[in-house]
Amino acid sequence: MFRWYQKADKCYVYLVDVAKESALSKSEWFSQGWTLQELLAPEKVEFYTRDGARLGDKSSLKQQIAEITDIPIEVLQGQSLSRFTPKEIFS
Repeated sequence: MFRWYQKADKCYVYLVDVAKESALSKSEWFSQGWTLQELLAPEKVEFYTRDGARLGDKSSLKQQIAEITDIPIEVLQGQSLSRFTPKEIFS
């Protein structure tokens, strides 16, 4: 599935439990098992609230996403995981 998402031009994330950007960190989407590949594989990921309002994209929300997930910003920007130690990857 990772490669499938990687080939996507853009991935859209509909956050049914988010009404505004300040609630992004509380979204259950970040705790679901498939989220990692949906977040990391595509170059472009756009986030939308339950009302369809655009929150931003992976690039504009990178600081918040990094804080929520503990994923380094460099990885969110597409840097290869091979640059990180196994300890960093598994954390």
